[in-house]
Amino acid sequence: MILGAALYWGEGYKNFNQKKTIYPYICLANSEPEMIVTFIHFLEKILGITKDRIKAPVFIYSGMIPEEAINYWQKLTGIPRENFRCQMALSRASQGRRPNNLLPHGTLQLRVVKRQEFFKIRGLMDGIIKSAGL
Repeated sequence: MILGAALYWGEGYKNFNQKKTIYPYICLANSEPEMIVTFIHFLEKILGITKDRIKAPVFIYSGMIPEEAINYWQKLTGIPRENFRCQMALSRASQGRRPNNLLPHGTLQLRVVKRQEFFKIRGLMDGIIKSAGL
């Protein structure tokens, strides 16, 4: 539970503004397979979210084959194939000079639209911060 909350604290989407009508959702993106699998385990075991509820956009870079990236992440995660889509990631900072082998499978984003679970994660994060005396 603590590991999942800490992963989200470091890598998850946290910008929820209560004054606006933005619907909060769980969103974590990373290119490390172990981190992705660990967070999916957290979603399933701690929050009770099944893999069929997880949307999985894959961000790929120039020269990558979309089907290969989707196949890699689908096999690794077990998320249903129909929940994947590919999107070209553009980085102004790299100006097209990103090495092809830096992120060989792109970056996977895990998205779950469940307001209550989003706030559970935020509560866990707040507990970690408070226990650290921050």
